[in-house]
Amino acid sequence: MREVAPGDIIFSFRDTRIAALGIARSYCYESAKPTEFGTAGSYWEVIGWKIDVSFRELNNRIHPKSHIGELRGLLPEKYSPLRANGDGLQSVYLAEVGRPFAPALFRLIGGEANKVADVAKEVDRAEQLSASREPDLEQWEDRVEVDIREDPKIPNTQRDAIIQARGHERRSGCRRCNRLIYYLSTS
Repeated sequence: MREVAPGDIIFSFRDTRIAALGIARSYCYESAKPTEFGTAGSYWEVIGWKIDVSFRELNNRIHPKSHIGELRGLLPEKYSPLRANGDGLQSVYLAEVGRPFAPALFRLIGGEANKVADVAKEVDRAEQLSASREPDLEQWEDRVEVDIREDPKIPNTQRDAIIQARGHERRSGCRRCNRLIYYLSTS
């Protein structure tokens, strides 16, 4: 979730279909577990992570399992959102998917996907031209650094190296260079 940034595209997999496409409007930030979740996820922490996303419901809700013959060889090797038989993986909530899987899904969805991708490019371009980084991301990065500093399981030399590497990444802005595409499973 840390890698999601404004302009990233999110496929929403629901009831065995890709039902919507979303565009991330924020970086991740801390948030309380939504009350509408009720008792679902009772083992989850009270505070988790949230990303603001604008979703567009699709008319052409493709059923990936119906296209698994074409998609199987394109699935990510690690953290794939689908099994080799086309069933969704309940254990994968949000997974980065890239080439060649994402373009294949775009092609199967058709014109609706291209419209969302065009909007995402504009959001991404505006984000890159922005003079300041998203404050939510800064807060998140600060929290992670505090957690690293306070973790007694991390040896001092390793802790110093991690913090130094993260500081370089933050100062140089080299966190990411390309728009990423994610697959959200809510089924």
